[in-house]
Amino acid sequence: MRALPLENLRSIPDRRRGEGKLFDLSAVLLHAIAAMAAGDNSCRLTHKHIRARLRPLNEAFGLTPPYSPSYSGLRLIPQGVDSKALETAFGRGVATAD
Repeated sequence: MRALPLENLRSIPDRRRGEGKLFDLSAVLLHAIAAMAAGDNSCRLTHKHIRARLRPLNEAFGLTPPYSPSYSGLRLIPQGVDSKALETAFGRGVATAD
């Protein structure tokens, strides 16, 4: 299985207001996807996963988050994501993986 290209995640519009953009949306989504792929099924477990693997994931994908969003942030940030845009990003990722 190939990873969803970061460029596809960057194509998803970020609807948060300026002061709410402490964390890059594509970075949060990528870290959350990695945590879910590892079997984490809650915001608290995802938060722990990101804290434990933040540096290697940042280095592997050229990301810059200095620390993990809070577990409540990990619940709230994806709620504002346009589901159609996310579906489109995943569709492009699947199409490029073939």
